[in-house]
Amino acid sequence: MEDHDLTLSGAARAPPLASSSTVHRAKEPFHVQVIPPHAQPNTTSPAYVTHLLSLSTSYGTPTLLAIADDSTLTLIDKSSGVVAESQRAFADARITQAKPLGGSGSGSFVASVSNGTVACWDTRAGLGKPVWILQGQSKAPYLCVEPNPSDANTVVAGTEQYGHGDSDIDIWDIRASAAPSSKYNEVHSDDVTVLQYHPDHVNHGGILLSGSTDGLVSAIDTTIAEEDDAVISVGNTGNSVAKAGWIPFSSSSSSTYKSAGSMDTTMDSSEASDLSQTETESRRRNLGLVYAIGDMQTLSLFDGDKFDPLIPTTDVRSSSSLRPPWSTDYVIDAFPSLPSFPNPPSSNSTQETLTLFVGKSEGAFATLTIPTSQQGNTTPQKSWGLRAVFPEQGDGTFYGHADIVRSVEWDPATNTLYTGGEDGNLCFWKFDDINNGNGQMQSSGSIALNSLPASTGYSGGAEGASRAGARYGAGSGAQTARSQRYTPYK
Repeated sequence: MEDHDLTLSGAARAPPLASSSTVHRAKEPFHVQVIPPHAQPNTTSPAYVTHLLSLSTSYGTPTLLAIADDSTLTLIDKSSGVVAESQRAFADARITQAKPLGGSGSGSFVASVSNGTVACWDTRAGLGKPVWILQGQSKAPYLCVEPNPSDANTVVAGTEQYGHGDSDIDIWDIRASAAPSSKYNEVHSDDVTVLQYHPDHVNHGGILLSGSTDGLVSAIDTTIAEEDDAVISVGNTGNSVAKAGWIPFSSSSSSTYKSAGSMDTTMDSSEASDLSQTETESRRRNLGLVYAIGDMQTLSLFDGDKFDPLIPTTDVRSSSSLRPPWSTDYVIDAFPSLPSFPNPPSSNSTQETLTLFVGKSEGAFATLTIPTSQQGNTTPQKSWGLRAVFPEQGDGTFYGHADIVRSVEWDPATNTLYTGGEDGNLCFWKFDDINNGNGQMQSSGSIALNSLPASTGYSGGAEGASRAGARYGAGSGAQTARSQRYTPYK
């Protein structure tokens, strides 16, 4: 067994964090919106912005949905930065997760709720009430949700642990709301926190990834009702799973892994004879990779077929950079693909990477690149890279986050990054390919001050102004002039 340099948490120590002369150094967000829109700036108990989703309207207008921990839904027009509508979904329940229904180009989204329901909204009909609600039989809080990309009528939701250690993965047909069409209640022994269908639903339709606070990540074939036969493979991260996802094979990465011999997904005759035809079909094989982020700020990487570890459970906080200075306090999220994100890896490299958004408790955050493909006989984790750094509020800027960042959303169409935090701020970061002479690209950093117009769905009046405008008392003339700069879709 390979020896690893362990941290105090028992996880492996991350490799040194390498930076280059082209690290992106953001200046400040160009627009800051308080969430909910009626909240007072600088409040002592701001709402947490927990989820951000890209949606659209019936007119094709790109919009951003911000969800707060008090279940306030705020829809913002991306083309103007103006709040279109804001409604509190539940008075006594919390939205635990939300995802677009039918992709980000859709105006609908589905959410898991702490009152044991799954609810769907269509932004074209407004945010006043859900268009449908499913009530779980156990009444246990739903902690995660996932729409089936190949079946618009199927939604999967995972529950918190209840009763005598039960935790369910419920598969719903939204046309039959009385009860789930099927369920798995023995895959996990604790809260189900992650559900994600394989993104290649043409070749791997019905294959679902699940994660739990029991530390396990599992690949499940949801076309099979019998639980013992449905579970394809299981991996153990050693700590509670907060986030997880698929990294599908590209043609280059598939050949790289096969040539390196890092994982053997072939079977000998004795193995094959023990498996049924269903278990050996191609839909359940060559699934790619699986990453998992733990509550202890760890990263694990597995192959998706047998869940052999490719990167052992590693403490992300143990990797730091001196120039520019950076050390991580927590992991925000992870993305296998970020099209047109600034400062990508060298185009001459065949190395594929996972992008981690990581943060500091004071509000600064950064992106790290984690290699996920092997070169020769080297292991993927040998070199981590610092890709971009974003300042906290007060670090040479009046704007930015002043607390933990909870959510991120990237819009490749406009090179705009949206971030939400525990300070109640929704920040818009614009990336322009500007070089400061030192090899470091920087964002333009202009501030757009947008007020909530009287015609929108929220009647907050002057309190609906963006946080930047409310805090610094910008006049209407200044707001108009600066708002005209913010036209990314025009």
